Amino acid sequence: MNSSLPLRPVALFTALVQALRDVLGYRLYRDLERGWRLTSPNLEQCGLLGISYLSLVELCADEESWQKCHAALLKAKPETRARIARTLLDFMRRELAINVDYLDSLKQESIQQASAQRLRAPWAIDEGERLEYARVLYPRSMRPTDQRDDVYLSPRGGFGQYLRKSSTFPDHAHPITVTETGTIVSELLDRLRIAGLVEQVMEPRDETDVPGYQLPASAMRWVAGDGSIAFHDPIRVPNPPPGGGRTNPFFVDFYRAVASTTVEPEMPPKAAWPAIVVRYMPPRRRPSHL
Repeated sequence: MNSSLPLRPVALFTALVQALRDVLGYRLYRDLERGWRLTSPNLEQCGLLGISYLSLVELCADEESWQKCHAALLKAKPETRARIARTLLDFMRRELAINVDYLDSLKQESIQQASAQRLRAPWAIDEGERLEYARVLYPRSMRPTDQRDDVYLSPRGGFGQYLRKSSTFPDHAHPITVTETGTIVSELLDRLRIAGLVEQVMEPRDETDVPGYQLPASAMRWVAGDGSIAFHDPIRVPNPPPGGGRTNPFFVDFYRAVASTTVEPEMPPKAAWPAIVVRYMPPRRRPSHL
């Protein structure tokens, strides 16, 4: 056996752990995407995960930050602003308009390569799997020349209709027009940008265009849930059932059981180092002497 073998599994184990972490990181963010998956609901749908946003409550309570905004935002109570801003951030997140390496197309190439070289099924990314990458949100309607994979927040769309509901701004007496809706969306994004809760990642193409935005992953706070109440989307479900949406107890118990048996990878003792190469490295990547 090669005398340098004791040193090689150390680097191999480190590479294995990093490859696994990258795959799991991608899976976590990919799992946030909107969509009711009956056969495998995500952690939010099972009430096992909640996402909050750093300093959002403080921003919405700072009256000075909302000066010169539309009257509906200016006169709104802090909790009303927080509820609306959280709905917008949730919308961006669930559309994967997130600025994070795991959803960057260039980073995903290295994740796929390391997965193919270092991991085996079921942990490895399947060669035929199409990875989802981060989208960009534009606060306007889609144009014929736009990329279809991005997100377009039209004033007439679901979020715009949500803003025009009388219950959204209970302290604003006048109906909100479609034009005013576009203004409110732009002002919301601008205030969130100043607070670091969204980032402008694309410049307007011309003087008639708008910037493109993403939610920075650093602004997200991941909070464990107790599995009792499913995530509520006020855009698509305006009137939730009393007590909140129900979760699927089968998947709640299943995900908890999986989590309870998952442990942090640890470096095995030296006597087991050769087995690391044989067991975990794909056969086509193993050294010839093993």
